[in-house]
Amino acid sequence: MGSWKYSCQYLNNPHDPEQSSFDPKHWKTFKLQDNTCFAGGFSSSVAKMCRFLLIDPAISERDQACNTAFIITGVDGLNIKWILDAKLERVLPHKLIEKAFELYKEWDCELLAIETVVFQKALKIFMEEKMQAMGVYVNIEEVKPDRGENKLTRIRGLQPYFEAGQIYVR
Repeated sequence: MGSWKYSCQYLNNPHDPEQSSFDPKHWKTFKLQDNTCFAGGFSSSVAKMCRFLLIDPAISERDQACNTAFIITGVDGLNIKWILDAKLERVLPHKLIEKAFELYKEWDCELLAIETVVFQKALKIFMEEKMQAMGVYVNIEEVKPDRGENKLTRIRGLQPYFEAGQIYVR
């Protein structure tokens, strides 16, 4: 019968483990309460984590366009990665910059990492100009994708961390 048909017919869970990079049993979740992450009998204080704002910009007004991803990640003393917040929005450059500063300040991040390719490099320049105008300085790091590597390959690179139980999602 095969694992795909078995998962559909008998488990009512159409998941083909042979075709999937991520096994759902490795997906760990947590609850955030009073600035503390609670998961499976242990907890971690957000205040003690190193917090990062990760941005994958998608600049377009088209209805079919991708959204810009804003991800707040915290890393605790045990090197557990906590996805503290995630937002997907269709934004123009000036709104992207406003949202980035808003989230950076709200979560008191140490670093803003932004994927930069061609046009997106200009975003860093605009962000630096806004920092000067506001008198606020943000540690910005450009993330440059490898030339031969597509986004799906980079996402699959997270699989060992999920399997090892090192990533928790809210």
